[in-house]
Amino acid sequence: MNKLKSGIFLLAILLFSSAGQAEGIEFEKISLEQAIKKAEKQGKPIFIDIYATWCGPCKTLSKTTFKDADLGAFMNEHFINLKLDGELEDGAELMEKFDLGAYPTMLFLSSDVEMLRMIEGLVSPETVQEEANAVVFPESTLIFQLTKRYEEGERDQKMMQELIHESLLEDKEHATFVEEYMRLFPKLDLDDTDEFIVFGAGTNDLDDENVKTFLANAEHFSELHENLAEWKITLLIIDVVSSSKAQGDIKLMESKMEQLFPAYEQIMGENALSKPELLGAMHEIYNER
Repeated sequence: MNKLKSGIFLLAILLFSSAGQAEGIEFEKISLEQAIKKAEKQGKPIFIDIYATWCGPCKTLSKTTFKDADLGAFMNEHFINLKLDGELEDGAELMEKFDLGAYPTMLFLSSDVEMLRMIEGLVSPETVQEEANAVVFPESTLIFQLTKRYEEGERDQKMMQELIHESLLEDKEHATFVEEYMRLFPKLDLDDTDEFIVFGAGTNDLDDENVKTFLANAEHFSELHENLAEWKITLLIIDVVSSSKAQGDIKLMESKMEQLFPAYEQIMGENALSKPELLGAMHEIYNER
C-alpha cells in the first residue's frame, strides 16, 4: 500500500472513530443478568434507560440527550449502559422492584442492583451528567460533604438545616439529624422556611407543641409555606393511619382524623376532600397496611 493510500486509510479510520464517539451513549444489547455480571467484573455501576415503545418522550430522549458526545464519553467510560422495555421481562421486573410508574425512567444501579440514583422524564444531557457524576464521584456531592462535616462533629445550626434539607432531597435517612437538631435547637421558629423544613421532617405526634402550633395556625402556615404545609399535613394523616394500624385501633384513627380535619381543610383549600372522603381514603390505607 503506497503512502497516499495509507494516509487515506488512516484518515478513514480516524473519521470513523470520531463519528462513533459522536454517537453518544453506547447501550449494550445484553440482558440485565449479563449486565450485572459485567458490572461486577469491571467494577462499574449500571445505567439503565427504561422505556416503552409507545412513549414519545422516550424516543426524543434517545434522539437528543443520549446522543450528546460529552455525556456519551463519560457514560461509556464509567458505566455499563443498558436499554430495557419496561413492559417486558427485565424491564418489567425493575418497574415492579422499584415501584416505578413513569416513562422514561433512568436508573443508576450498583452491581448488586441497589438503587443509587434515579431520573424521570425527558431531561437534558446536563441533568444526566450531574446524576452520573454523583454516582461516580460521590465525594463531590453536597450531601457527602455535609455528612462528613457532621461526622467530624460540626453542629452549626445552618449546616444542620442544610444537611436535613439535602437528606430529604436525596431521599436519605434523616431521622438522626432531625433528632440531633431538635436536641440542640428545640425552640423552632415555624415562620422560618428552613426551620419549617426541619419541623416537617420531624415528629408527627399530635401532642407535640410544634405540631399543635401548626394545626392551630394552619391557614397562616399555608399562606407562608404552601407546599411545605401540604407536605406536613399529609405526613400527619399518614402517621395517624400507621400508628392506629400498629395499635389495631381504627377508632383511634377516626378520632384523630376529626382533630386534623379543620387544619387539613384550611391547608388544602379547594383541593381538600370532604370529611367522609378523607375518612374513606384513610380506611383504604388502613386496610391495605
